[in-house]
Amino acid sequence: MPALPAPILASIPNFRDIGGYSGADGRTVRKGKVYRSQLIQKLTDEDLAKLRKIDIRYICDLRGTPERERAPNAWVEEPMPLLRHLDIGMDVRAGSDVLLGMLTADPTVNGVRKMMMFTYSMLPRSFEGKLGPVLDDMLTGRDFPMLIHCTAGKDRTGFMTAVILLALGVSLEQVQYDYALTNDYSDMDRMMAAAGAYLKDIVGEQVQADHDMLRLLCGTSPDYLNAALGVVEKEYGSVEGYLEKTAGFDAGKRERLRGLLLE
Repeated sequence: MPALPAPILASIPNFRDIGGYSGADGRTVRKGKVYRSQLIQKLTDEDLAKLRKIDIRYICDLRGTPERERAPNAWVEEPMPLLRHLDIGMDVRAGSDVLLGMLTADPTVNGVRKMMMFTYSMLPRSFEGKLGPVLDDMLTGRDFPMLIHCTAGKDRTGFMTAVILLALGVSLEQVQYDYALTNDYSDMDRMMAAAGAYLKDIVGEQVQADHDMLRLLCGTSPDYLNAALGVVEKEYGSVEGYLEKTAGFDAGKRERLRGLLLE
């Protein structure tokens, strides 16, 4: 595995560029076009200066309304980026009753794994009808660099990023590598503490002491992403079929996106 470069933003370590991977026809995904991240809050002055220099023009916020109300984007400056809220509620952090109910019924490592597998199996349906406007915005070529983020920057952001990279012809092996980088770049202790504090009143205080359970909840696993992509393949045949049927993103649009994001 190649050595990991230093985080772009020290205070938001899971903020990263999805460029550099090998895509269709021997081309490479352009850097400086699409970034993925956890929630951007509590930036240092140095990181704020770096973020201003990157000059994000478009923010795709995948969080549900309760999440945005609890933790508004701390950085939104003039000139205002275009904000697109997709409201993907299939996440524990979004307060999904189904997922919280699963954890409450089985607050164990096994229960967390079942809940995470179920979460990912539902992500393709959760994005149905919501990706089209974002992809069409990308095709204008005006709104780069863009940022895709949710609260932790791994589940909803991981799925959407995977779909975009696969549409660009990036191999599944590279997509899984990009997805797994969250485990390397995230401040896992801080993520686990935040998850434990959020869940203690719902699941019980014992969750805060169960590090194995919290690590499964806050980390990534190839099984998780494969669960989502397995649903895509079973129900739509391929990522290309999924995008065409749920987002109106046909072969012509896919080639236009490749022209913009591959070099």
